[in-house]
Amino acid sequence: FPARLTVSPSRSQFFRDESVSLSCEVDDGSGGWRLRRNTSRQTRAECGDEWGRSSGSTCNISYVDTWDSGVYWCESSSASSSSSSSSSSSINISVSGGSVILQSPVLPVMEGHDVTLHCQTKSPPSKLPADFYKDGSLIRTEPTGHMTIHRVTKSDEGAYKCSIQAGGESASSWMLVSEQPTTTSVPTTPGASTSPDHFLLYILMSVVCVCVLVLLVILFVRRKVQKKPTAAEGKVLEGEITYGDVKICHQQQSFRHNRGKDDAPVYSTVRTEDTNYGQIIIRHTEPRTRGPAVVYSSLRSSLPPSPRLTVSPSSSQFFKGDFVSLSCEDDDGSGGWRLRRNTSKQTRAECGDEWGRSSGSTCNITYVDTWDSGVYWCESSSASSRSQVSRVKPSLHITVNRCGLYD
Repeated sequence: FPARLTVSPSRSQFFRDESVSLSCEVDDGSGGWRLRRNTSRQTRAECGDEWGRSSGSTCNISYVDTWDSGVYWCESSSASSSSSSSSSSSINISVSGGSVILQSPVLPVMEGHDVTLHCQTKSPPSKLPADFYKDGSLIRTEPTGHMTIHRVTKSDEGAYKCSIQAGGESASSWMLVSEQPTTTSVPTTPGASTSPDHFLLYILMSVVCVCVLVLLVILFVRRKVQKKPTAAEGKVLEGEITYGDVKICHQQQSFRHNRGKDDAPVYSTVRTEDTNYGQIIIRHTEPRTRGPAVVYSSLRSSLPPSPRLTVSPSSSQFFKGDFVSLSCEDDDGSGGWRLRRNTSKQTRAECGDEWGRSSGSTCNITYVDTWDSGVYWCESSSASSRSQVSRVKPSLHITVNRCGLYD
């Protein structure tokens, strides 16, 4: 059973010095999972290794700081290396040193559900008028500091942030939307209520079953009638047929009685009133030979390429002026992938479009700045619409700091 990573409090942004608890949960309760993270200071660092306090499959961080920002995931304790079969989905946690954060769902939101975003200040009052942005564009201004999106769809997926005039602006958080799972209807009991659509479907299926049963009975009776022998061999009873084939057969010499000198064929007696249509056909039959059996088969298999987004240096946070290289790699080496990003200034901007220098499936940023902070992903160059885009999940969030220190 795969593990699920849960965060308490359930949000993706935190203020400095807050307490955070992360747990790896499994349906069968088997345990044996450990928490790891990638930050600007550490790579694949396990809970208890210079950060957090481990308690079974739970990790507690008493006082978070900005260097705790990064990607967190659960990993099986029996796994020797990170793989999709032994790791959970990852989540991105951001710790702000400012005075405003955006409270948004840390896990994907299911289609059709409502979601509420809160713009919170570190010190009260927290319910102040706030501006909410999606992919860098202003959505609306809410006087109470929270915004509700009713019945979310895939189009609501994106990078959200908020700002309060007296407090400042929060960091961006990516909200994912998952598809509604298909459910199988459970048969209702005789006493249970049935919707009109289900009732009509039940009637239609009953009629179809009855028609198929009647057709099978007719075919069975017809087949039995065709195989029924006649009352007298070679004798056609009056009124029994409307069409008949009469074959002319030459009798063998052993059956000749009272024959003349000439060999004359013997015909069966046919009266004109016995049939409405008569036809005599003389055929010369050839022996049939059975040829070898030939079986034709065809099997096609086509699997879409699965790209991987890699970053060099391998980090999610950088200083202003650093050099960063991002590459889209796939197993079959087919290429044809391009890099896009969402920042506070651009939405779904491709490498080379006012940012970066593209070289095949690699994008180089010679001098990063704070406005390069955002979400980066690989996209197939053959995709014609957003519904056909093949994207690396989860997307990679990169943050560029103005100043500071990290290992």
